[in-house]
Amino acid sequence: MNQREFHNNLRILRSIDRHEVPWMDAERWISFRSHPYNFCIRCSDADYDRIWAVIEARQPKGRSVSSHDDLVKGTEALRDANLLAAGKWPGT
Repeated sequence: MNQREFHNNLRILRSIDRHEVPWMDAERWISFRSHPYNFCIRCSDADYDRIWAVIEARQPKGRSVSSHDDLVKGTEALRDANLLAAGKWPGT
């Protein structure tokens, strides 16, 4: 996955609509909409696989993210950057 593909995935994740995740109850939907990156890190593998399917379905034609693990790594990197910026990184 390159920089643009990663950025596109972040945009897709932030723009998922309620009708695309019908298995989420109201409480989980609110949690997802408020903090989609945190939600993805903490949700079950089954729920993440369903969210990933939504992301994959929105990929530009002829392009697909190379793997589920790439998005997980990117999401974790974003979380770490947010912790560092907030002064909550271990050792700061």
